[in-house]
Amino acid sequence: MNEVALHRGGSPHLTRIDSFVDDTHLTEAADGLIVSTPTGSTAYSLSSGGPIVHPSVEALVMTPICPRSLSFRPLVLPASSEIRLMVRFRNSVIATWWSSLPLRSIKRREHMRSFGGWQSVMNLFPGESVRISISRYPIPCISRSSPASAPDGDEDGIPSNADQDNWVRDINNLLLFNASFKSSAIVFGKEIA
Repeated sequence: MNEVALHRGGSPHLTRIDSFVDDTHLTEAADGLIVSTPTGSTAYSLSSGGPIVHPSVEALVMTPICPRSLSFRPLVLPASSEIRLMVRFRNSVIATWWSSLPLRSIKRREHMRSFGGWQSVMNLFPGESVRISISRYPIPCISRSSPASAPDGDEDGIPSNADQDNWVRDINNLLLFNASFKSSAIVFGKEIA
């Protein structure tokens, strides 16, 4: 599973979701909360201000959606943590999670096929909770090519970390890390710098 998101859905009201880490109360979230694996850290969690986590790091990322508190920031937790998200009274939330296969063991759920796999949706009612932990049986990631097949450096021949790790190179390319900000305009399909 890449990520789990609890959010207020179509409700116009603030919701309250109590979050616990290893059965210790952490905080109360506002509009929602996202818990993701390193693979899911570049999806909804990233869009909500969460960190990007390298796939080789064993961790869970907890990212608030519009928190009521300025002090509640995204957290990177150890993979051994168990997170419990509980719906407060007089609230209901929508639980959504994404995985490569439909999860058949969960009752009251709807599955929707999405681009990255299966999206499952379930309503949670007051007093109900969801427990989230890392699987004991992780799925290994396979890289497109080995680091040895990377070029020998940048245009000056200087080795860089991006040459040693496809993930880093992809992040640099996709998110334009270390790129200068230029103003440009597109006129009739052509970029003008």
